[in-house]
Amino acid sequence: MRLIIIAFGLLSHYSLFAQKVGPVTNGDFIKFANSCKVFASYKSKTAIVTVYRVDAGFSAYASESDEIDNTLYVAIGEYGEYPKQYLFKTGPFFGPTYLNWIDRGEKEGLVLLFRYMAKTRQTGALTITKSKVTFTQGKSSGKSVLHIPDKQ
Repeated sequence: MRLIIIAFGLLSHYSLFAQKVGPVTNGDFIKFANSCKVFASYKSKTAIVTVYRVDAGFSAYASESDEIDNTLYVAIGEYGEYPKQYLFKTGPFFGPTYLNWIDRGEKEGLVLLFRYMAKTRQTGALTITKSKVTFTQGKSSGKSVLHIPDKQ
């Protein structure tokens, strides 16, 4: 009898912690999960920012280069017990390449510099604050460097 009680106790204990596995049926999420790569990430004192690059499909340049467009997703997550979380989508960009992060402080946010193709090699910047993301296109020049004014 003791053996039956112990066996029942062990079985009920393991069934409480059993993990469920099931299919995901949202087609957009399946595509996202299968084609996303971390493009850049940054940790500050109050939040973490992760930028994901997702293949958006063949670009207008596909016949010339077999390259594909990429959409950038910016995920922002604050630290804490009940953190606020945000997700932004921008693009498409042809062949984006990470350059650098610039931390301008909590009020002005982060700036992510990157290069991408648009007829000629361009430099772009995503300015990221806790509640919004804005894109700025740089001018094409020898090195395609986006000149961002210093804080005043």
